[in-house]
Amino acid sequence: MKTIFKNAFMVLAVLALGFSACTELEYAPAEVPSNDQVFFSSTISKQIEIEMDSKSFDFVVNRAVAGESTIVPVTVVADSLAHAWFEFPEAIEFADTMKTAVCTVAVKDGAVFEYDKFAEVSIIIAPEHATPYGDATYSFKVGVPAP
Repeated sequence: MKTIFKNAFMVLAVLALGFSACTELEYAPAEVPSNDQVFFSSTISKQIEIEMDSKSFDFVVNRAVAGESTIVPVTVVADSLAHAWFEFPEAIEFADTMKTAVCTVAVKDGAVFEYDKFAEVSIIIAPEHATPYGDATYSFKVGVPAP
């Protein structure tokens, strides 16, 4: 009889813990960002190959929702070689109702490229315009590959 009471008490204790652990939680969806939600595609190339006589190169920037035209500030972090070769934009402009924008980086007059020498660049979208669900930084190498 003592064993029956002991086992019954353990069963009741386990059931009590089990029922107290199963409280119902309400689902709260994530907040939808109210900003432009600008991001870089995860499929964008991490190495940009240009020609010796290139005057510029382009890459695409995206935003989640096609809205009004907007200008998105960017910060450029680059090595000294990149600053010697290129003029980087301070902002990216999205046209009205467009979900993509083309960012153009100009080659500086008098820039002299060397084969297989690549500059390292990171372009960072201003946090107030970036989406938390995508890449706000695009890091890449750019240069002229050997023939």
